[in-house]
Amino acid sequence: MATQPQKRASQPSQVDSLLDSFIVSQQYVPDTARPVRFCDELPLRLQLRARQVRHGVWRAWTDGLRIWFVVAKLIPEVSREVNRQALHVSFIDMDGRIASCAVWTLSSDGRWSLYDAYPRFRS
Repeated sequence: MATQPQKRASQPSQVDSLLDSFIVSQQYVPDTARPVRFCDELPLRLQLRARQVRHGVWRAWTDGLRIWFVVAKLIPEVSREVNRQALHVSFIDMDGRIASCAVWTLSSDGRWSLYDAYPRFRS
């Protein structure tokens, strides 16, 4: 099977930088974890999940035993409503199921705030 890089959103640099900012601010991934860059480096269920991402990006990290897998996409409706960048973030478990998801907004001072813990938007 050929190696496939991550699927990118139509506005990849914006979603990428927002997701990177969010992950760092929430300290979601330990410093010792290494990024997973290619879909075929993931377990099969996460490969399937990664290939289903539309209009967003996925990120994964591993420390050899554990994998952290996140999907994010911009939510323009919320961004317009609150006049801030809004990101729907889904945390996916090793079986490819959504463990949790929420919409977060980025304030002008660079802080992320939980906007909606029960979003109707699904990744």
